[in-house]
Amino acid sequence: MSKCDISIELEPGSVRCHAGGVVRGVVVVDVDADCKCNALTVALGWFTHGRGNRRADTVQTINLFTGEWRAGQRVSYPFEMRLPNGPLSYEGYYFNVDWGLRARADIPWALDPKCDQDILLVAGPETDEQGYLDNFDGLAGVAEKRDGNEGETSYGLLMASVPFLLMGPLFLVFGLFGGDEGVEITTVILGLLFCVGGVFMFFGALRNRVASMKLGEVRIDWPEHPVRPGEAVPLRLYMSATDNLNDIVATLICQETVVSGSGTNEIASYHNVFSVPIKLERHLDGPEQLRAEGVIELPKSAPPCFYARDNELSWYVVLHIDVAKWPDWTRLLYLDVRPGGAIAQLEGPNIKHGAANQVGDVAFVGSNFEDTDAW
Repeated sequence: MSKCDISIELEPGSVRCHAGGVVRGVVVVDVDADCKCNALTVALGWFTHGRGNRRADTVQTINLFTGEWRAGQRVSYPFEMRLPNGPLSYEGYYFNVDWGLRARADIPWALDPKCDQDILLVAGPETDEQGYLDNFDGLAGVAEKRDGNEGETSYGLLMASVPFLLMGPLFLVFGLFGGDEGVEITTVILGLLFCVGGVFMFFGALRNRVASMKLGEVRIDWPEHPVRPGEAVPLRLYMSATDNLNDIVATLICQETVVSGSGTNEIASYHNVFSVPIKLERHLDGPEQLRAEGVIELPKSAPPCFYARDNELSWYVVLHIDVAKWPDWTRLLYLDVRPGGAIAQLEGPNIKHGAANQVGDVAFVGSNFEDTDAW
């Protein structure tokens, strides 16, 4: 049985906090019986919930008190915490990102009382956009996406196709010329699947290289630096081909990607939060020099990127060059969208009945920040 009750009281207006700012409050303890407290702590952390596997992180923990309490006491312990620059709170379709404070008293030989207080972390004047991705997997997430979508030959996919292309014909030969009748049919079907899968992977790995035989080298000027909500940045494509081009299409997409389960039960789900075509105008810079240019316009309400394991919110531009009677050229350009001060309130679609609103008890884990002194 618990020997005391605890609660968190925040300063007026502190439920909605600015990233990079400060949150202040007090932990109030009502003591029911004499007890010893090994540690009264308050922790600040974020967690995801929704359709994807849950992820959480404790970014700061403060020890407010160690000592003894007497029955009938009502004591308050003030605290102050510097809020990180990200991730911001997010309410989406498949997942949410929520922030909260958790106070807990470590009482020997008794139930440890605890209390949670939700807070909303939004961008504000104190938010440092340069440090936004430093506090979670954001930098690694953007870099990983860009490394896997450089528009060149995908050697990983090329190597993955080799076992399929080698094993497929072997299964076909064995199924057609050896084995029992029941085994033959199964082996032939398996061989066909391996061959088709291998051909698709092989073609996917070399498609852009084959397309470049008609287009020449495709050069792209695009914003590899951080961009902010409401910003408009140029997009330019340069290529040698001027004929046999059916179309050049660019689309700006913001997408949620979540993964639920693991192993053979792993399921990935995708939802486009935002999708709009980018108008491209063609210009001839020479006899065999084509330039296509447009403008990437981020909405003022654009949520910044978020990358955590099994829960991602990414911005990217899909480029597609349709070449007549030839393989098409495609590439994804992943943008590094960060908060832009007060205009960047990270709030996705207000979905009240979606999977992302199925909230459960999530414990904060880890520790990345040093403690601060209570005020």
